[in-house]
Amino acid sequence: MTEWKSIENENIKFFDFISYSESLNIQSNFLKSLQDTNRPIGVLGFNYHPVITLGKRSQNQGHIQWSDEDLQKNNIEVCFSERGGQATLHSPGQLVIYPLIFLEKYQLTIRRYVNLLEQATQLFLKNFGINSETHHGDSGVYLSDGAKIAFIGIKVHRGWTSHGIAINIANDLTFFESIISCGLSNRKVTSVQRVLSERGDQTFQYSSDFNFSNLGILYKQWINCFLQVLRQNE
Repeated sequence: MTEWKSIENENIKFFDFISYSESLNIQSNFLKSLQDTNRPIGVLGFNYHPVITLGKRSQNQGHIQWSDEDLQKNNIEVCFSERGGQATLHSPGQLVIYPLIFLEKYQLTIRRYVNLLEQATQLFLKNFGINSETHHGDSGVYLSDGAKIAFIGIKVHRGWTSHGIAINIANDLTFFESIISCGLSNRKVTSVQRVLSERGDQTFQYSSDFNFSNLGILYKQWINCFLQVLRQNE
């Protein structure tokens, strides 16, 4: 059985308003610590400063739509990433979660692991009355109208996962206009805040106070959902 207590006490960490480059060092050091101490799972959470990350399939920056001047005006950094996938956007109010897992310990293939990330996120969204779906051949989580609410980009090296999933909670969705998201132009995106506000619920209205206290709680809620689907896989 998955030991939630050990994860909670030793292996979960959330970082608020951090740069992407800083997070890469944190992830690398945390993964080494897990490996050195024979702990098969840990989970990192981040609330990022605005950043466009370019995965292995988008290294030529061709998926960036805004000029350098517009990016600078909006304080959006551009970083290359070793994860799979193409271009994606992180910004304050988006919940980014990186499970670091030794797949063999849980008898997981890469495809099954991605499925678990999707299932955990769908379960997480149900907590807010949001029904979602997955699309075969296009990882991530979507609403019935095709709008994408969660994005997946992972790396697997020597059986260990890194990077992970980004869930739009209360982030500024206009920033997605700066990229061709996941290689598809005119892709619709949405967020928990947008869905709930359309129902008249302002629970996740973004403000300068929407930071660690909000996303940190949601981060732990997502972990609970992930552990639930992970146990069901065993």
